[in-house]
Amino acid sequence: MLRGEWERLIRALPAASPLFAHDLCGRRCHRKDGTRLAPSTICGVCYALATFASNDGTTAHPGSARLGLAAKRHRGTVIACLGHLETVGLIVATLRGSSAGVPRWMATEYHLSVPDLGVLAPVPLAAAPMPAAGDGQGSWFHPHHAPAVARQ
Repeated sequence: MLRGEWERLIRALPAASPLFAHDLCGRRCHRKDGTRLAPSTICGVCYALATFASNDGTTAHPGSARLGLAAKRHRGTVIACLGHLETVGLIVATLRGSSAGVPRWMATEYHLSVPDLGVLAPVPLAAAPMPAAGDGQGSWFHPHHAPAVARQ
């Protein structure tokens, strides 16, 4: 998948998306202190990883320390995020660093991917929460919500 398309996909996902839920990963994506990763943290690591990928979404191999610096996150948090992203299918490890036959100094190489499209189904407008007309929100637009004109 192209890097720009993957970034747009990540940007369009709501925080309540099943891709940010921790049902599939169990304890794999917990930090060492036991806390779970927030969707904003996962997105930040996604964007940072995408900057290291080639334009066709392949060959992203920054290493956890370098990715931590780019994402402004602790190395342990980055490792937990990468585990989560692998579990839900947003990235695929094509060459695992320090595995058999791979030098210890090599970083794991990732490809950006798209998981099962059933998980990415958009929320129907009827099911999406709509703010009241006079809630002071002003006119705003979100891809999963109807425009202000259609709410009335």
